[in-house]
Amino acid sequence: MKEDLVILLSLIDEKFKGSLFDSSVEDYCDKILKHATIVSIYKLGHIKAFIAYYDNNKESLIGYLSMLAVHPDYQDKGYGKQLMHMAIDALRKLNFKHFDLEVDVSNKKAIALYSKFGFELIRLASGKKYMRRNL
Repeated sequence: MKEDLVILLSLIDEKFKGSLFDSSVEDYCDKILKHATIVSIYKLGHIKAFIAYYDNNKESLIGYLSMLAVHPDYQDKGYGKQLMHMAIDALRKLNFKHFDLEVDVSNKKAIALYSKFGFELIRLASGKKYMRRNL
């Protein structure tokens, strides 16, 4: 799976001029594979989309969206919405209270999607919107 994630995220990172990750794409993939819950969508043996979120903070009951990625050729086909519904449902089943995320202020498409899912701005800092959805 790591190779599939690296390929997809490298493609997406190019669109953002290499600004998506603080470290390498490979290091980021190692991190989420070790610590996050990942749900992916494959078609014809190729990854089309995935969501990675953290559901391991049992004290605060706050889930954290690390990445929602959809291959550029498969955007606007409902894959992102499907994955968001799955993550929200899973966090609710774990009795989590909130689902948090951060998104670059220039990523208007992602902000629009998150807003449709009820995420609201909780703070703005360093070119990032920090958003929360109550579960």
